[in-house]
Amino acid sequence: MKFSIEDVWLYPTEIASESVDYNIYNKDGKLPVFTSVEEPLKLEEYIELSKLGINTIIPQSISLKERLSMIHQSFIDLSYHELNNLLSSDSFTSNFDNTKTYYIYIEYTPYNGKQFFHTCKYIKRQFGGNVLLMVSNIGSPELYLECCKTGIDYVILVDPSRYADIKFSYPSGSLITDCKSKQWEIQETIKSSQNVGIFCPYTATSIIHIEYTLNQIPSFRSLVLGADYVMTKFNSSKLDYNTHVKAIETRLFNIMQYGGIRTLSDFEKIKYIVK
Repeated sequence: MKFSIEDVWLYPTEIASESVDYNIYNKDGKLPVFTSVEEPLKLEEYIELSKLGINTIIPQSISLKERLSMIHQSFIDLSYHELNNLLSSDSFTSNFDNTKTYYIYIEYTPYNGKQFFHTCKYIKRQFGGNVLLMVSNIGSPELYLECCKTGIDYVILVDPSRYADIKFSYPSGSLITDCKSKQWEIQETIKSSQNVGIFCPYTATSIIHIEYTLNQIPSFRSLVLGADYVMTKFNSSKLDYNTHVKAIETRLFNIMQYGGIRTLSDFEKIKYIVK
């Protein structure tokens, strides 16, 4: 039975004491939260959110020059045309710094599928782990698996209700769990290859799921189902950014306490029911 994330209800467990140490951050010191590319914030606002522990994506509403200036600190949203121009630029390839990481976000559409993955494979083959690729609009486990085999580092899953012009067969809840199963399969393939001394070009691509809510505080049910991150908006919040992030931290802490877990890696241990 396929289900939506709205059908998911968390199952209460024995609530741990507040004195227990909880770690609501990833290893990089960031919360499992990304900004949305759909909100037109100013560059300084993204910098502020990053300092507060939010993973940021600089959208195309920011000038290309300013986006490129942030390519080592944040994912930058490039159009397919901008990406190809960047790759064909002599200044980019000749000045490429192997000591730094380049963060690139690009939107996938079904209309440029084969060429799109060809370009992504070229980037990973040419620059390896120095370029981290994030791809949006992934709407099926099969497409997610293609991203893993291409070496893409992050994917943003679509909510089919938000794309009426594109047909998706998976409601949001099932899409997360089924992509997570593919992620586990890829992880096992990578481990098996390493055990026999064979290099595996695949990537256990991280999963990001969109959680837009009225108060812009994620429910984090996506993490319970297997997503690695959630994406939310900040521009329509009536709160200042510091207060907003504190509210997100409190929600995350409360869910972890409610589910009886201490770290983000244990999120999938939280029990849930589908109604």
